[in-house]
Amino acid sequence: MKEGPALKKILRDLSIALSEDSEMRDIEFRNDNELGAIDQSSQITINPDHAEVLDAEDQISEEQEFALIINTESHEIEHDTVTRVEEMEEFAKEYEGKRPRLAAFIWNVIEDVYIDKRRTDRDRGLKPTMALQSDLIRQNSDPITDIEPPHKHASAVLQIGKAGGTPVAFEDVED
Repeated sequence: MKEGPALKKILRDLSIALSEDSEMRDIEFRNDNELGAIDQSSQITINPDHAEVLDAEDQISEEQEFALIINTESHEIEHDTVTRVEEMEEFAKEYEGKRPRLAAFIWNVIEDVYIDKRRTDRDRGLKPTMALQSDLIRQNSDPITDIEPPHKHASAVLQIGKAGGTPVAFEDVED
């Protein structure tokens, strides 16, 4: 989707309706491999090219991509309400010398599942878009057998948590 002032204004205005506190959030665009993020100052960054990040350029319409962008905005606003960064950092420190980044990633995916349930229970209109995103993640995930640890484990947690099912090719995993 094309980023620009019109999309930014729509997303800023929607941030009021999507938040529990009815506060407007600042929106910036990002062009990387992430769908979105929110920082500690409540600024949301959104990748306007969700189709590319989800490897779904030929699978979704512009309307569906716009719905996915709104879904990401809602998700990031919910993080602003729920996430306790200090707790996640403390948890990751327990794995110092082992895999602290993997531990933090797993924490985030588990929190994402909670956040998505919480916000879709409140805003039921997001459920079809969440289902679309889950389907796209599942359809476009590499088979778990093609990934080396620790990325294999992170991908498995992501597929279980965000795509709602068994990782692709899990039945062929020997480790």
